[in-house]
Amino acid sequence: MALENYFTASDGTKLFYYKLGQGPVLIFLHGNSESSWIFRKQIRFLKANYTCLALDTRAHGRSHFRGKRIKFEQLAQDLLEIMNAENIAVANLLGFSDGANTAMLFASQYPERVNKLILNAGNLTQLGFIRPVGLLIKLIGKVAYKSPVLRLLSEETGLKFDDLKNIKADTLVLNGQFDVVKSHHAREIAASIPHSHFQILSFGTHLTFYFRPGRFNTIVNNFLKNKT
Repeated sequence: MALENYFTASDGTKLFYYKLGQGPVLIFLHGNSESSWIFRKQIRFLKANYTCLALDTRAHGRSHFRGKRIKFEQLAQDLLEIMNAENIAVANLLGFSDGANTAMLFASQYPERVNKLILNAGNLTQLGFIRPVGLLIKLIGKVAYKSPVLRLLSEETGLKFDDLKNIKADTLVLNGQFDVVKSHHAREIAASIPHSHFQILSFGTHLTFYFRPGRFNTIVNNFLKNKT
């Protein structure tokens, strides 16, 4: 049975997360306009060997937020505070899309707190998107400035490729063959991280982990068990 928690961040924002399973900690970070629920197929598979902690990003799911703008720096800070509150010294991280961006930033800022890092369809800058999506995101950023969730789509991590050299964790970078993130951008992210592995998910899209969970879960499980 999942253990559900609300945590009050240092700025007063209430964040929801839950834990399920046993073993080393594996933290899940979802994408834009989603919630921790999106990872239920991964958690169902991995909970036998890992303590899965799934967080609702501020303004998403059951987490709160009253501000006007969300930055990735704040999301990384939220993760740090929850890990400290749970007495988690080191964790494995699995981030998807915006969650991968948060995981990248966190792992570069706090390299000693991450054991293994899985970055699924992350982007360092807006230039990492294929052109039609990049133009759409710019438009959304202009017309949806009152929505902190949609505005987050146009936020950048603030990281440069050189900053990724700070990541010490063994890292797996995944990208769908037909992802909205450019394959060469994902490959460059992997090349900038010292201990990284890169894999294109053949015939995969941005949501391969959701629509083809069996294949995705096997890849993740093998990586966590050093079977890359």
